[in-house]
Amino acid sequence: MKQLKLIVILLTTAMMFAACSSDSFRLEARIEGLGTQNVQIVYATSDGVQSDWVTANDDRLSYEGFAPELTVLQVLDSDNRLIARMAVKNGDKLKFRGTLTDPMGIEFKGSDASEEWSKFIKENKELYDAGNQPMLDIAIEKFIRENPDNVVSTLLLLFDYGSLANTDAIDKLLGTINDDAKPLFLISTYQTLRNERSKSESNNHFYMLDLYESTGKWSTFRANGHSFSLLWLWSRDDAKHRATADSIKQLAKSYGKRLQVADVLVDGDTTVWRATFKADSTDWTHFWAPGGPNGRYMNTISTFTTPRYLLIDSLGIYNYRGESLAELTKVLKAGGKKSPKKK
Repeated sequence: MKQLKLIVILLTTAMMFAACSSDSFRLEARIEGLGTQNVQIVYATSDGVQSDWVTANDDRLSYEGFAPELTVLQVLDSDNRLIARMAVKNGDKLKFRGTLTDPMGIEFKGSDASEEWSKFIKENKELYDAGNQPMLDIAIEKFIRENPDNVVSTLLLLFDYGSLANTDAIDKLLGTINDDAKPLFLISTYQTLRNERSKSESNNHFYMLDLYESTGKWSTFRANGHSFSLLWLWSRDDAKHRATADSIKQLAKSYGKRLQVADVLVDGDTTVWRATFKADSTDWTHFWAPGGPNGRYMNTISTFTTPRYLLIDSLGIYNYRGESLAELTKVLKAGGKKSPKKK
């Protein structure tokens, strides 16, 4: 399971950035295999999103930016693939190095938060690589218990923990972290999203979604006309994406015209969109949500994690909303439920 959460949502809901600090942070990097190309630096602050293109030369790049509060920054290559992820704030002089093919193996110097976050990732590399989220969550919970005064506890919880949709669990874990280890900007963003999800989940009816279809036109998705409709929300970094597509294809084959299926890419870009669903060999409708998970086209659906599944009956009632395709299948086989399954 991939957490969209803060790293995607911060970058799709913030307003345009306006620098207001005389301080700054600086990045110096050497990434083997990067060569000479344009790379994108993306991060968010309380003033909005900063997105800059810089030129890397002979595997090296440098950048200076402004972040009055601790935030998470991504470096992306020209194909929008992740090169590195780090925590930064004004005053940091961060150097990092590694290889283009291993963004989780980057070594950092100059930022305690980035160094310690990277150390945890390296110590649990097998869990990250295997997509073993349950065991990774256990390791994160252990780290938080043992390090309540470390800001990395907050970073791991909000960016790497696999159960961000379980707000009760998140709130409980946040309560064990010291206040001075919880960056105000990141926490306030999470709380805003938590409130938005609560409002969304209180509405048991699905009406319609106007989204951009893979045919190149805008289209409206409605749930009427079929016994059930299944909406699969996904993002480009989801683990086991192909296996999920295969499982949903089996469901679609089993239920035939009784089950309408569609998927929605909720990333803010479409770099690998068409290539992915073509490789899936699926014949249902493919949508993209411009603006990402919290853009105006998805304002009736709150998405904290992907994959996420919505099962809707012919009356527009949610029968299931959650992160488990197995649970959705049980509901479908039981003939649906009168009240929605909330996760």
